[in-house]
Amino acid sequence: MDQPYSVWADGLSKFHAAPVWIQALWIIAGTACTLSALHTVRTIIVAALRRGRDPGIELVYGICRDHTGRLMIYPELKQEKPSPVPSLPEWRDRLS
Repeated sequence: MDQPYSVWADGLSKFHAAPVWIQALWIIAGTACTLSALHTVRTIIVAALRRGRDPGIELVYGICRDHTGRLMIYPELKQEKPSPVPSLPEWRDRLS
């Protein structure tokens, strides 16, 4: 009875049948992909750990959208009522 097909066994047999320089390229590419993935995971973990710390940066403006879709600016996040962001025609009037 035949053995079931194995992707790993097929890939390994093709790897061993390839020329030496192709094998070297596969080893370098595999190592580069593994190192890139590890670096990405490390970056995500470091960013998650630093998220709770105070980075010493002050938020000057906060922008939010109300239920009508209008954008509101909260300068220094200390005002009780936000000031609305001018729409495009109002900006054009100010520029001319």
